[in-house]
Amino acid sequence: MNLCMNAHDAMDSSGEISLSVHLEPNSNLTCSSCHQLCTGPFVVLGVRDTGSGIPENVLERVFDPFFTTKDIGEGTGMGLSLVHGIMHQHNGHVAVESFAGGGSLFKLLLPVMYDSQKPAESPLRASDRSDAVPAKVLVVDDEVSVGSFIGELVEFHGCRSTVVSSTMSALRAVTDGPDSFDLVLTDQTMPEMNGDELAQKIRALRPDCPLILCTGYSHAISEQAVSDWGNTGYLQKPLDTRRLLGLVDRLVSNAPGDAASPPVPE
Repeated sequence: MNLCMNAHDAMDSSGEISLSVHLEPNSNLTCSSCHQLCTGPFVVLGVRDTGSGIPENVLERVFDPFFTTKDIGEGTGMGLSLVHGIMHQHNGHVAVESFAGGGSLFKLLLPVMYDSQKPAESPLRASDRSDAVPAKVLVVDDEVSVGSFIGELVEFHGCRSTVVSSTMSALRAVTDGPDSFDLVLTDQTMPEMNGDELAQKIRALRPDCPLILCTGYSHAISEQAVSDWGNTGYLQKPLDTRRLLGLVDRLVSNAPGDAASPPVPE
């Protein structure tokens, strides 16, 4: 989804996106994000666009967290960093072929699993387990692609998600139904108000509401400060999906307590 959105943006509303899948039995490529040599059989998912291409000096940095060529307010630079995280958590790699004016091809390389191999337990399929904790999760992130990704992730985990891209929309949703959500998962740095400010206002409406704060800037707010609020979780971007889903289960399972309200940010 993220790669297709990037491809769309690169073509200025005129062009073609092609998706493909094939088996590459003898791959010998270098991963464009971790720079390791990728050998062996891979299932390759391809996303090709006919856009402007990526200049060489930009191509070297596209997977860096917070690096973006978009104007202020049009992106956080977390998209391809998330792609890197998802692929490598599944023992995969990413190869990019592109040059300025010639379009781009992103290859997602996933290791082949043969019938004789026992599949590893997926971190996403908690909904298949008897101990899965169903929950109604409010996801707040001004980066639409990131919020959608998290929403789909928790849905696949067995929860129900509501995704909003503004803090004011989130606040209205909680105001209209303080008990409508079992957990709020919010980004920290957003235009209208930051995640810790939103958390303070939500806790004023519902003091026992479990909260997860996600941030790409560790200096903006510390994990200890968030933990002091009570019944909260703290995650740094790029997100560790296993830890995120584990936090959802743990916080929703906790009995409501006398959660402390977050302090008013200075």
